[in-house]
Amino acid sequence: MLISKYAANREKDRRFTRAALAHGLVDAATLRARLGATTIGDDRRADPLAAIEADLPGGAGR
Repeated sequence: MLISKYAANREKDRRFTRAALAHGLVDAATLRARLGATTIGDDRRADPLAAIEADLPGGAGR
């Protein structure tokens, strides 16, 4: 579910994904692995990956 929220990239989804990471409901390694397992095209994979990295504690989105 989180990968689809990262792909949608709506503000309400980003609040949800940031909270999930902050509360330890998922870790970045799991998100990266699941993003890699999706059928999303390589040309669309960079944005969700950048968002994951930005949402990490100490990431660019903090």
